[in-house]
Amino acid sequence: MSTSKIAVLGDVNFAHASALLGGVGRYATQLADWEVVPLHFSQEAALGRLVEEGRIDGIIGAMVSDRWVEALHAARPVSIVNVSSHSVLNRVPSVVPDDRAIGGLAAEHFVRRRYAALLYAGVRSYSCSEARYEGFRREAEQHGCRAIALPRATLTSHLQEWSDVLREVPKPAGIFCVDDHTARRTVALCRRMDLKIPDDIAIIGVGDSQLDSFFAGISISSIELPHGRIGYEAAELLAQQLRGGTLPASRVTVAPRGLKLRETTGVGALNSLVGRAINYIESNLSSNITVEDLVTHTHASRRLLELRFRETIGRSPHQEITRLRMTCARRQLRDPALSIADVAAGCGYPEVSHFYARFKQHHDGTPPGAWRKGADGAA
Repeated sequence: MSTSKIAVLGDVNFAHASALLGGVGRYATQLADWEVVPLHFSQEAALGRLVEEGRIDGIIGAMVSDRWVEALHAARPVSIVNVSSHSVLNRVPSVVPDDRAIGGLAAEHFVRRRYAALLYAGVRSYSCSEARYEGFRREAEQHGCRAIALPRATLTSHLQEWSDVLREVPKPAGIFCVDDHTARRTVALCRRMDLKIPDDIAIIGVGDSQLDSFFAGISISSIELPHGRIGYEAAELLAQQLRGGTLPASRVTVAPRGLKLRETTGVGALNSLVGRAINYIESNLSSNITVEDLVTHTHASRRLLELRFRETIGRSPHQEITRLRMTCARRQLRDPALSIADVAAGCGYPEVSHFYARFKQHHDGTPPGAWRKGADGAA
């Protein structure tokens, strides 16, 4: 069997491109005889020439539009899998982030922190913008909260139309932004308006972009996208096409990796002691933290901590640690690249047997492996 040459068209974000390439490379190493050809996102013309000359058998990357796909096919029929949700494609299969789950994750955080208002900042030209808002709105409504969509911006607008809303909205308010670039622009607007971040306005972006945090002058809390898993699953779909399989223009969605809390999110309207403790838990889930660690971090007595947790969220500190670990476990179990041992370690259980027993206890006797199979089937 001859080696297939696979072009991987990278994202403008180097970290995203590296993770995507890593996922494709992992599949190729394990299951395929491929030569992977990495291309920068700006090398579209070079990609077209490679296709036309018959030097590329398949492509994984962010496809701009159906028209661009048709242009590639006109040069020479080639197997393609799209990995971007910024455009809706009807000509090729796509493996993309679960945009509704991304929005739901942001809303869950703001609701749990009891922010007085929940806002969404979208971008008009992104097809994923509406789905992220839909997930944000639905999750908020399930908890009896209302999510307000700010007027959709363009990539070059100055966001001044948001000023009146931000000035009048009850504080503290939480803003979920469609991506980290929009989050960075929102940070700049809040500073021009003398709104304090995160005390008046808390901000969550998407993409975990270090560059946007750098230019914002503050580290942005962000939802991490599953680029590695997207690359792996896109490679699986491409392999099916190369074996002669005919795939519809299906859309496979992959759950986000989680929310990374940084300087743009605070404790919201929670009791400050409880908020600081929960922030510490969420930032250290992979550590084997205990209630005593919370006592040390917050400089509060164990009795006071227990009392404030019960008053504020109706759970003990230990129950909240376990709840957040189980939420983390379910999210990580959806990633087939992670073993059960990896998931256990990532959720703060150094002993797999301990994780196994605790997971079964909180999931009606279902062990992690069986839960993973059920979740994959449901998806």
